[in-house]
Amino acid sequence: MIGGIFETIGKTIGLGKEKYFLELDDAAEKGVKNLKSTASKAAKATVETAKDVSAEVVSKVQSATDETADKARAAADKGKNKAKKAANKEADQRSAQPASSENGAASDSPEPSAQSQPRSAEEIIVSAIAAASKKTDSEGNAVDDSPTNFATDYLMPAANGSRRRPGPSFASFKGMAKEVNPRLRG
Repeated sequence: MIGGIFETIGKTIGLGKEKYFLELDDAAEKGVKNLKSTASKAAKATVETAKDVSAEVVSKVQSATDETADKARAAADKGKNKAKKAANKEADQRSAQPASSENGAASDSPEPSAQSQPRSAEEIIVSAIAAASKKTDSEGNAVDDSPTNFATDYLMPAANGSRRRPGPSFASFKGMAKEVNPRLRG
């Protein structure tokens, strides 16, 4: 019935079924073309956005890498300085210790001690880093750094051993419990 109405209207206007469907096909083709162009524009915009974001990410990663490298260099320089100071201090201590002598002769030990043997730069640096990583007090003595458990030490409340009893506002509930349980009546 509806098809007949459209056919009558189409005949009066001068359109047949063929033209009517062709117009829909043309409209569909135009819609597909518009959809393709919109999709290509969206794809181009997405690619541009991705390029911008990736460039931004690369720059942030590069700056973070540079900062980390600078911190590593500073730490390495600090370690080298500490190693040099430790080596100089050790050399000063060795030179300050007088050689034990009897009648002008040097010490009687046939082998020099481990302290007086020349050490490689790597050994000095490793020992300086190990010494720097240990916690010390103001006098330079090593401090025992026993591990603590943060949660139990700082977050959990300390038990004081006493049990809190209910106050007078709880008396009505205690009365009901006495009524129900004969063991509580006494």
